[in-house]
Amino acid sequence: MEAGQFAIQADLNVIHWIRSPYYLLTAEDTLDKIDIAKLHSTAQCISDLIASLMYILKKDY
Repeated sequence: MEAGQFAIQADLNVIHWIRSPYYLLTAEDTLDKIDIAKLHSTAQCISDLIASLMYILKKDY
């Protein structure tokens, strides 16, 4: 079950960025599933997103 309903009910602004492959959060979800070629760019994107969000004033959201 996804947690999206809780964010909606609590009137929270969220960014939902979890893709759902069939093996996510199961015993089949192992480190060999990581696409090493995309790991750096994905981590950089997430880091940039968090850094940008840190500058949003509380009154603006």
